[in-house]
Order: sequence, then C-alpha cells, then structure tokens
Amino acid sequence: MVGSGRVWVLEGVNDYGDDVWHVALILEFDDEGRVVRDTRYYARPIEPPEWRAAWVEQLD
Repeated sequence: MVGSGRVWVLEGVNDYGDDVWHVALILEFDDEGRVVRDTRYYARPIEPPEWRAAWVEQLD
C-alpha cells in the first residue's frame, strides 16, 4: 500500500487455488476521509513471450 492525503493505491494477489488474479485498487478520499472513488483493476498472470527474453535479466 502506498499513498498520501486523498489518494491511496493497494496492489495484491487474490489466490483461489487454480484461479489467481493480480489486483490494483485505487482509493480517492474527500476532505473528511470518505471514499469518493474506488477504482479496481484485475488481471490474470501470463507467461511472457519468448521474444522478450533478449531484454530481461533472469533473477535467481
């Protein structure tokens, strides 16, 4: 979680066993601390294509 003042962002993973989703949640607040906007993005993990290997340093 990272943020300050009116905008906070949370990144996480929802793991349902065979069904895994990466989640990004953006919360925006008003002056009194009430949520005025809740934006969420969901994505399934994917394997990167082989053509990208030339630009990646493998981590151990």
